[in-house]
Amino acid sequence: MPMLEGKVDHVIGVDTHRDRHAAAILDRSGGLVAEFEVLTDQAGYEALLGVVAEQAPGRRCWALEGTGCYGAGLASLLLDQGEWVVEVDRPKRPRGRTGAKSDPLDAIRAGREALSREHLACPRQRGQREALRVLQLARSGAVKVSADAQLLISWSHPGRLRSEAAFAMLAGVAPIPASSGQVVRYRLNRGGDRQLNRALHTIVMIREAWHEPTKRYVAWRTRSGRGVGGQRTQMESTLDSRVHVKLPCP
Repeated sequence: MPMLEGKVDHVIGVDTHRDRHAAAILDRSGGLVAEFEVLTDQAGYEALLGVVAEQAPGRRCWALEGTGCYGAGLASLLLDQGEWVVEVDRPKRPRGRTGAKSDPLDAIRAGREALSREHLACPRQRGQREALRVLQLARSGAVKVSADAQLLISWSHPGRLRSEAAFAMLAGVAPIPASSGQVVRYRLNRGGDRQLNRALHTIVMIREAWHEPTKRYVAWRTRSGRGVGGQRTQMESTLDSRVHVKLPCP
């Protein structure tokens, strides 16, 4: 059952960008009520809230793309106002023949995706997470600190990721069957947060060089005739499981 079914009267999908946000108000069935664009400043956000309050009264939910980037300011304001906000993925969309795309259509898609999903992610929280992001940028040369900080930045807060499988999807290390004939193997789903995936990969590389149990595992895989790529795939997936267990639960 979709998570929002029976809980909202309207959903507001928002396609976020640096200078302007495109928004679409949908009814509970996904029908378009209104669409518009606003500037990404305080006046624009207040105008957006005013239009939504008038045209989408009652129970409502905001479905935002990019809450950790261009949508962070709007998400923070909405949460401060007590609005229900969820995060939806920014899609990988092929451009049309003319190279054009439509932000209003993306806003509608965001709202309808929220209406159809069984599980929805909470937006990333700022505060301590933002401080870690600044620390990561300031100390980009300190590889281990940067990787650890990225793990916490992507995790954000208890309750954002409901399970180990959800964390694996976000980290781009969820196993996908890739068998052929009698050869049974898996590859990793390379979607998700690429910075988080890079952090896991960095940790694996460090463990290969300095962590004795990991070095023994690599040596065993090599003696068994298994490739380096396969062993790193396995280690990234295993590391993801261990990291999720260590993260605080709600």
